[in-house]
Amino acid sequence: MEVRKNVVFVIAGTFWTATAHIITAVIGSGVLSLAWAVAQLGWIAGPAVMFLFALVNLYTSSLLTQCYRTADSVTGQRNHSYMEAVKSILGKRIKNISLCITKKTIVLL
Repeated sequence: MEVRKNVVFVIAGTFWTATAHIITAVIGSGVLSLAWAVAQLGWIAGPAVMFLFALVNLYTSSLLTQCYRTADSVTGQRNHSYMEAVKSILGKRIKNISLCITKKTIVLL
């Protein structure tokens, strides 16, 4: 894998494009099975489970935003990719292991 140093990324997105991408990712395919899931769970458990998953989504989104900058959330080093975040948080060895697992999973799909 080629490692590029001193690469400057140009951020062209805005708040609204980021919001649109998040909404399409969250709503995406899950909305197609929502009616069936609520029908199977019922009127009490269905909304309760939806609320639980909304909390899980909020928590994981919070974790992802904390991983964007390492060490300090305001002035820390930016992680522009998943692998950069893994390397800066867990170290080079775990990054290589994660890279191998990710590549093998993609090949198997």
